[in-house]
Amino acid sequence: MKRAGAIAQRHGCFRPNPSRRNLDEVAWVHKLFPDCQSYTEVYQRAGLLGPRTILGHCIYLADEEITLLKASTPLSRIARVQRGPRAADGLPSNAFAA
Repeated sequence: MKRAGAIAQRHGCFRPNPSRRNLDEVAWVHKLFPDCQSYTEVYQRAGLLGPRTILGHCIYLADEEITLLKASTPLSRIARVQRGPRAADGLPSNAFAA
């Protein structure tokens, strides 16, 4: 992930990252990176957060992650969150009980 972050920064690439689509995914990332406090910290340590980062879904964000992501002005914001209302309809985690 650090290599991908370095390449993206060097070339000024946009970095779309689907994340936090369901609780199983969040738990899996925590197992892979137990030294990180949050999913957002994993991206931050890898150099994948920046003004050209677009985080998709983000259904399960912790309060501290929300604070980090909106801590700056819109022009210098660390990342953007994009959530298409129908983008994750096929995901099991998007099935809401009636």
